[in-house]
Amino acid sequence: MKKINDFRDNMKTKFVLESLDTLRKNGRLSSIQAIIINTLNIKPVMGSTSEGTIYKLDQARGIVRALISMAKSIEKDVIKPQERILAIAHCNCYERAVFIKDEILKRVPFKDYLIVETAGVSSMYANEGGIIAAY
Repeated sequence: MKKINDFRDNMKTKFVLESLDTLRKNGRLSSIQAIIINTLNIKPVMGSTSEGTIYKLDQARGIVRALISMAKSIEKDVIKPQERILAIAHCNCYERAVFIKDEILKRVPFKDYLIVETAGVSSMYANEGGIIAAY
């Protein structure tokens, strides 16, 4: 049980969303903020806290720049990557998942990786094109 709790407590999650509709709908962004961000093609790079809340790590214009920013953020905060598995979930964008996997692995020597499709509630939050990385 201690090993499971340690894994849970030390896991980090980061994500980039193609669309901010869900964040707007659940009140994390106002409608005006969402319109401006979408119009300017700004993609926030988000992370999670140990309490389960989300916060903005960075932002970039365009999905590719945002994904590269996410890879750099992972490189900065990962501890003992050779002992960890990188998990990438994508919402109907396998090519994007492979792109971020390559960007992360050229920076960080994870023990292994896996790529999965989102399902259920995570698909609703990630929306079409969303990428989630956990390690």
